[in-house]
Amino acid sequence: LVEAWQFEAFFALVIITNSVFIGVTIQLESMDAAGYDKTAVFAIQLAYSSLFTVELFLRIAAVGPRGYFCAAQTAWNWFDTMIVISALYELVTVLVDKRLTSQEEGQSGIASSAGSNLRILRVLRLTRLTRIFRVLRVVRFVRPLQTLVHAIFQTVRALLWASMLLFLINYMFAILFTDVVNSYLSDAEIAMTEGPMLQKFFGTLQSSTLTLFQSISGGLSWAEAVDPLMPMGWLWVYAYCSYVAFSLFAVLNVMTGVFCQSAIKTAERDQEMAVQNLLLDKEKMRYMLRKLFSKLDDTNSGTLTLSDIEKHFDDDEVRALFETLELKATDAWTLFQSIDHNEDFKINLEEFLNGCVELRGFAKAVDLFALRTQVAKVREELKTISQVLSTGTLRPPVA
Repeated sequence: LVEAWQFEAFFALVIITNSVFIGVTIQLESMDAAGYDKTAVFAIQLAYSSLFTVELFLRIAAVGPRGYFCAAQTAWNWFDTMIVISALYELVTVLVDKRLTSQEEGQSGIASSAGSNLRILRVLRLTRLTRIFRVLRVVRFVRPLQTLVHAIFQTVRALLWASMLLFLINYMFAILFTDVVNSYLSDAEIAMTEGPMLQKFFGTLQSSTLTLFQSISGGLSWAEAVDPLMPMGWLWVYAYCSYVAFSLFAVLNVMTGVFCQSAIKTAERDQEMAVQNLLLDKEKMRYMLRKLFSKLDDTNSGTLTLSDIEKHFDDDEVRALFETLELKATDAWTLFQSIDHNEDFKINLEEFLNGCVELRGFAKAVDLFALRTQVAKVREELKTISQVLSTGTLRPPVA
């Protein structure tokens, strides 16, 4: 049941509608819309939580607790479990919230304690926002999105090292500019006239670090940070420009290259995605081969002869299809002989498809190994025949 596409499609739809429902609920609460029915909202939340709980138990029952939580690649399973637990916790919180609210209204003696507990529970109700992350579960149903998410997570380590490198460069220049600016502002007269802007951008180590980071990330215009440095001399303007140029053209480009390389390697190691691409490529090729077969089979007999291939071999459209399919055929006879494995001088559709698939592209290592094995076998047979002939033990066939 859990492996059926209808099951996956249904809960994918439930996940998407649940995310939309949470957004609508938050919007109503932010607008302080007292007119909406909170009981209906709670009923819908209960329905979604029940569906998610049923889904979780069905998946656990299908493979067992050990297979669900302890098998390889169970990160999504643990994620779903935490989301379901948070949803159930939210329902309990809402029920206790309503009970405390009624106690606060009916018993003034414990109003303070109930109000305090109520405030705590309302803070804890923020856990319902974690359900919105369940929309990421949809990523599991779309292979390209899953590959992108997996690649992003695999670049986290590279991101940490790149961030450290960027921080060190930023920190070094921040110390330089902070020290120079403070030395320049030691003159009281200069500090009165030029101090405010320099203090704003480079007065402290924190402000210098923020200014330099904003300069290379689009958060600050160059002119705003460079203009206060001009009275100090063009040397410091050039130093600032050198930092920006080095960070943008060297550091950030190298970081981008590292991330791209890591993402590409991750996609290449994704075996499931590779198999899916291979199947799609094979299906596409078989479709083009069927089209080529129909083009060659003028009589619609379902079989091809040598004359059929010779008739269309020099056709520009046929030649283009051969090039697209990476079939390096030099002449019609060679192509026909390579495809006609049973040597009956007729090629049906299935034989044509299998033969063209084998002839596609260049020879692979497995093809060369098979050829070498066959040659070695033929050599051994010829050697045996030569020995038999040399000893004269070959007997004529019995009539």
